[in-house]
Amino acid sequence: MRATDDLMNVISGLGTGRDKNSYNRFDVRHVSPAEVNAAYRSSGLTRKVHDIYPLEMTRAGRDWQTKGDELDALYAEETRLKVWPKLRLLAQRARLYGGGALLLGINRGAPSDPIDATMLRPGDLQFIHVLTPDQLQVEAIDRDPSSEFYGEPEYYRLTDSRSTLVDPSRVIPLIGQAHPDPMQEQRFWGDPLLTSLWSALSNSDLVHQTAAALLPEVKADTISIPGLGQMLLSCDGEAQVTKRIAAASLMQSMFNVRLLDGGDGTDRNPGDKWETRQLSLAGFPEFMAAFKACVAAETDIPYTRLAGMSPGGLNASGESEQLDWGKAVNSRQETELRPVLDRLDPFLAANVGQSEVPYFSFAPIDQPTEVQRWEVEKKRAEVFKIYIDTGEFGPDLVASTRLAMAESDMWPGLEPEAPEEVFEEPDPDEVLGGPPAVGE
Repeated sequence: MRATDDLMNVISGLGTGRDKNSYNRFDVRHVSPAEVNAAYRSSGLTRKVHDIYPLEMTRAGRDWQTKGDELDALYAEETRLKVWPKLRLLAQRARLYGGGALLLGINRGAPSDPIDATMLRPGDLQFIHVLTPDQLQVEAIDRDPSSEFYGEPEYYRLTDSRSTLVDPSRVIPLIGQAHPDPMQEQRFWGDPLLTSLWSALSNSDLVHQTAAALLPEVKADTISIPGLGQMLLSCDGEAQVTKRIAAASLMQSMFNVRLLDGGDGTDRNPGDKWETRQLSLAGFPEFMAAFKACVAAETDIPYTRLAGMSPGGLNASGESEQLDWGKAVNSRQETELRPVLDRLDPFLAANVGQSEVPYFSFAPIDQPTEVQRWEVEKKRAEVFKIYIDTGEFGPDLVASTRLAMAESDMWPGLEPEAPEEVFEEPDPDEVLGGPPAVGE
């Protein structure tokens, strides 16, 4: 008996063995690294799908919630280690190959020794490298639920000449398209993005190639020559046909006159006939756009951004699409980049002599225009004035606000006011060396 939970109709055959859809099944098309490289290098759409999210997630950087020398030291260390370019490369590699990892070059202990940020001295973190799954082989998976690295490899092995063993505390992995149950499948790295997008991307490229191949066929000329078959059977028939067509083409190109044999008007010799067939490409733009829209839907990239087109529709500005795009990018920053940075930042802070890691937020990817910035500044000034008039802001808050204005690039030449020194009367006892002793 066939067990099913689908809708069945015995009369129409829907859901039964007579239904062709009952034989459909999903299958995983495993994509090799060679296919990934070929698709990325040869297909512009494939390259854009893999590059656009990593670029948007990392191009604006982050805003540290600290100030002074600590802020300058952290930004300088990020620049020295090239943190954000390497994070972009890490996210790109994870989408291409199913995973990637940051290898921390810490000059303390052997690579196979566990390491902690508290063990670092300033300058111990010398470099950060981005590695692919082919460069970083996985040893046995840690299955201890109480372990800090549960679900990660117990050790990694570099595919270098020395086959170096690396402790997981020195590696920060990023999984691409994760498996539904990686522990059951005994796999740590995920699937390449092309595993689920192969059909959509290949179909879109195929449609564009087919449309390009049809361009030479848009206009086709046909010459009907009476008795052509018998003519070609003769010894010099092919030469005669070639000479007639060459003469017709020569007259067409020189004098824009089409030269044909008019015949004698009888059925026996009706004369040559020239026909032009025009191929209509109406509907092809919409057809190609539909396939590209499937790619946009599966990659969660706005169609206007993926296709490089302005938004359509009456009075459409694209603001809603850009707002949704910003939310999608920020969501991936929080779910993909923040876990990586949470493991990297303690080493980053310890390397510049800081014991605690300040909080940070990702910088907005959309920078406001000059007009928008001044509108916000005007509203901020109005609120600031209200609080000053009501006495809510004291001198310290006023000074800190002026300092923030001076540090921004909107008020060039503005210098923060130095806090006024308050003169206090000295304590007579302290001046005279303390109160007199008893009995003096």
